[in-house]
Amino acid sequence: MIFVGVVLLVIAVAVVLMIYFKKEKSSFRHEKLPYLEVSCLTSPKVEKHGKSSIEYGQDETDKIKSFVQQMLFDSSGNSSFSKDVFKIPSVLPQRIARSMNQVAAGATNSTVLGRLENPNTTPKILAGLASSDPVLTANILKLANSSFFGIKSKVSSLESAINVIGFGNLKTLLCIEILESSAKSAGMSKALMNKLWSHVGMTAYIAKKISPAFHHVESSVASTLGILHDIGKLILYDSKSDCFLNSIQDEINEYGISHSTSGCVVCRSFNLPDYSVDAIRFHHAPQFIDIEDVDADFTAISYAVVLCMANELAHFLESSFVYTPRPILESYHFLLSKSQIFSVLNDPGLKNGICHSSLFGDV
Repeated sequence: MIFVGVVLLVIAVAVVLMIYFKKEKSSFRHEKLPYLEVSCLTSPKVEKHGKSSIEYGQDETDKIKSFVQQMLFDSSGNSSFSKDVFKIPSVLPQRIARSMNQVAAGATNSTVLGRLENPNTTPKILAGLASSDPVLTANILKLANSSFFGIKSKVSSLESAINVIGFGNLKTLLCIEILESSAKSAGMSKALMNKLWSHVGMTAYIAKKISPAFHHVESSVASTLGILHDIGKLILYDSKSDCFLNSIQDEINEYGISHSTSGCVVCRSFNLPDYSVDAIRFHHAPQFIDIEDVDADFTAISYAVVLCMANELAHFLESSFVYTPRPILESYHFLLSKSQIFSVLNDPGLKNGICHSSLFGDV
């Protein structure tokens, strides 16, 4: 009897410990840690290119609301592209394939980013992967020891630093590093880099803010995809012209593929979930093809609509001229709550957040 009692006690303790560690692991992955805006991971804000309505001191809240109303309530929008525009070519153009390999060459960053999607990944595993890259290691430690997290004693081990910042902030840092290293290796000019950083930072911030208006959309994921949504532009970049083409059709005519499709392909090499890479692939689709022609599930399409709205709003706020939105097609409207969208736009903190949302300082 005593032996049986001891065995039962041991089993009970084991069960309690298993529940505890499972809970700890779960709470870490769905962390209650502070979530950094992308601007907190970088140096001071870049110079603006052009003057937006914010800089002119006009009533930007009303302007933003009017712009979104045109996107959501203008019935003039119609399907104008073939769904094949968003199709991944069976054979990639040689120059594009070379550029993709160059972007994906940041092996450590992309490997760690992919492992973050694995539910069995631990800080120890990530530390082992990240330790092979001294720059990434230094940046993780620098972030963990920053005043933002307010830890009492400095951490010097990579595993401890990852525990401090959490998986969500690590993912943001990795995305930023991939973009920065890719742009520099492509030989992009400082002016164009700063313009791109400003845009993706603003898009990431807006995507995070409007995400509660969509079903089954996580704000942290929306923010990450906002950072990555234009990664395909780095693949199509031509150092001779040092500019981006103006439209998807221009990109296809010139390169045989769009930035959204090429971005999807390279992000797939990072082992990101299908809904993430499909959201990047289709982030312009809500303005051009009906929802039934989108070859993706509703989660991916929901994120694509978030990115579409955030991208358009960012372009509007950056523009120095009158920027007229292309409406989101009506077939997508059921995915979002229009009242919640306008509730977000009425938030007085939105203006300040947008003003400080750029990814990088001058590079």
